[in-house]
Formats: sequence, structure tokens, C-alpha cells
Amino acid sequence: MPIRPLTSLPADSDLCALRSSADFWDAYSTPLGDISLTPLAIAQHTFGKTPAWVNALLHLRDRLIALVGIRTVGAMTIDPSKPLAAYRVGDKLAIFNIFTLSDREIVLGINDTHLDVRVALIKPADAPGTYVTATVVKTHNWLGRLYMVPVARVHPIIVKAMMRKARL
Repeated sequence: MPIRPLTSLPADSDLCALRSSADFWDAYSTPLGDISLTPLAIAQHTFGKTPAWVNALLHLRDRLIALVGIRTVGAMTIDPSKPLAAYRVGDKLAIFNIFTLSDREIVLGINDTHLDVRVALIKPADAPGTYVTATVVKTHNWLGRLYMVPVARVHPIIVKAMMRKARL
């Protein structure tokens, strides 16, 4: 399953409006074996298959950032018994809140004093049979910029590992 970095966001993504003011963004595309899956189903499946080392990194992150007063997020876990039809905008999915939910895209995110994060799982109209995982980050202060120095290096590794493990 090849995972390809994209040089632009899918034109039909809600994240396009945020991209111009972003301090960090990335996007990766890969084939989607089951084209009937919705973005919500892709997200639930992917987060449900989070590699243990990713959750270990999140635990380490939480221990370190708690020292400087940044909110902790916990592990990337989901409730596998919650039916897809029960999710609504505003609900939590893994460590994120759901901001947008449609048949073509789910936008998840976290707003904090140091930065805002949006992660989208997209089924682009111009690339049927694929899905895209895209991230956009807007920092608000020096703490957010400092936080993003190591995160920007590790984030692509984590996203690609999660996409590979999910094998959709």
C-alpha cells in the first residue's frame, strides 16, 4: 500500500480555507481498498489500530507538556462499541473533537492556547478509490512554535505508520 505525500490539499477539503494561514500542514494519500467506507469509518478504524509506540509517544508528550501547563490529550483510543451512526459534530473521537462530518470528509481537531490542530480524512472527488489524511496547524504564540519543532519532524512518521497499520 503506497502512501504518497501530497503537494497540495484536495481541492474539495474544508482544510483548504485554513491552509493559507497555517504554520504547518501535510497531506498523504493512499489507495482505499473498500471504497464504501465513509471518512468516519476510516477514522474509527485507523485510530482503533494505533500502533502501541504512538500511544507511548503520546504518554511521554503528556508527561513533558504538563510541566509547562499545556493540556494533556491521553491515548489515541476509541470506543469500538460506539456505532458510527451515533457520532455527531462536537463528539470526541480518539483525542480529537469532531468539527465537520460528511460523506466525503471528517475534520477533527483540538483548540488550545498555544495552537489549533485540524486533521481531516478525505475521500477526494477527483481521486476515487483513495483517501487522504491531512493536517493543518495554526500556532498562537512562541510556545506553539516551540512545540511544533519536534512535532513537525515526528508527525509524518506517525501518520504514515497509522495509515499503513490500518490497511484500508
